[in-house]
Amino acid sequence: MAGHDATVWAPTKLKVGSFDKIGVLVAKVGPAGELLLQSIRWGIFGTGPVAEKFVLALKSLPGASVELVVSRTASKAGAFAQRHGIPIVRTQYVLEPSDPVDIVYIATPPSEHLAHALAAIAAGKGVLIEKPFAASRADAARILEAARAAGVFCMEAMWTRFLPALTKARRLLADGAIGEVRSLWASFAVSQRVEPASSLFSKASGGGALAHRGVYPVSLALDLLGPAQLGAAAARIGETGVDEDVSATLIHSCGAVSHVHAGLRSQADNTLVILGDHGRLAFQGPIYRPTGIVITRFQPRGPEQFRGGLISRLKETSAAQVTRTHLASLLARPRVHAAPYAGNGYGHEALAAMEAMRAGELEHTGMSHADTLATAELLDQIRDSWRTTSRSEGS
Repeated sequence: MAGHDATVWAPTKLKVGSFDKIGVLVAKVGPAGELLLQSIRWGIFGTGPVAEKFVLALKSLPGASVELVVSRTASKAGAFAQRHGIPIVRTQYVLEPSDPVDIVYIATPPSEHLAHALAAIAAGKGVLIEKPFAASRADAARILEAARAAGVFCMEAMWTRFLPALTKARRLLADGAIGEVRSLWASFAVSQRVEPASSLFSKASGGGALAHRGVYPVSLALDLLGPAQLGAAAARIGETGVDEDVSATLIHSCGAVSHVHAGLRSQADNTLVILGDHGRLAFQGPIYRPTGIVITRFQPRGPEQFRGGLISRLKETSAAQVTRTHLASLLARPRVHAAPYAGNGYGHEALAAMEAMRAGELEHTGMSHADTLATAELLDQIRDSWRTTSRSEGS
């Protein structure tokens, strides 16, 4: 494994029968008959809220340890290390091959991902890079090429793809639960105060609705419906220069159409719905962290006919319309497929990365290098094509 000067084995309370839950070739029996896991040692770049959540998730995973944290602000790095018991604290995003780290989780602003990823890779460390993976497809390609050349693991941290609900959704779609898939509607928009210095609203840091929130519906649309090209896009640019609202239409190779929306200044329902000719699939819970899948089945209708006469007229009365709507909702009978996630949800992607590394893989099929490039390509297309109306232009 790249980055290991010697394989580290850690005691675990897992039983032999649980090998299949944590990956292949990850454990051995120690000299006293105890079960040992091949340890994966993590470094953390960045000390923001997402990094906090990720480290909390790592603490619940067998065979994972956090050995190093880096932040340019010494006080932030020190406080983060103290909260989580991390032994090595740095203020420069530079690693040495001898550092006791196998993989680096990069949770810095998107504008920094390229430099920070290349620094970790140059030291022979694997990387798990927060979404958006990079500021552009060109930057994403540079990172992936460097990782392949160095022979180290590299993956985009699109954690939602690794949640149990997504596994359930893929299986239901493959089984034809809603018939032929026709379209997808997905949104992620939360109304926030404008804070120019924050990464969300800072153009220099790679801010904007598309980068921080639109990446979710775009990536999930590609995951669930397959390859796509941009149909159309539009955005509203705010006073800090970033896109505050953006909508796009994607045309998939299968013929389906996706409608995605992201926002920093408005509130959406933040869910994902897929429509088929025999049903509807919807996330239970928010788009970024669903807890299950709801399937509603129906039969396609024939042409409507109005025959006239008393019965036809009665059908158009208020009472009849209310009754008809109520009966239709009863007949729909939505079925909930529960798929809860473990802990705060971030552990699933970390576990996937560790499984792949233990198996000697350089990428994970759940978020492959090709998946990352396809997402980055669409994000570039959306940025290049939208017609914008800034706050000053609209006033």
